[in-house]
Amino acid sequence: MQKLLIRGAEKLPDSLLNDIKKKHEEKGLNISNSIDVRWTLLSGKIASPENKLLLSRALSIFQVSAVHVLWNISLAIDA
Repeated sequence: MQKLLIRGAEKLPDSLLNDIKKKHEEKGLNISNSIDVRWTLLSGKIASPENKLLLSRALSIFQVSAVHVLWNISLAIDA
C-alpha cells in the first residue's frame, strides 16, 4: 500500500475506460476519445495539500450520502 501512496494518480486500464465510454454513449453523451480518468489511494497520514483537499471533498460526499440514507430509512420506518 505504501507504494500506491507514493506513486500517486494512475490511469485506469483501457478496458475500464472503454466501459466508461460505452456507458456515456448509451446515455447519449458525447465524450472525446482522449478521456483521462485516474485513480489514487489517499491517506491522511501521508497527505500533500492537494490530497488533503481531495480527502476533505470525499468526506463531504460520504457525509451527504449518509444523511440521505438515514433520511430514507427514517421515512420508511415512519410509513
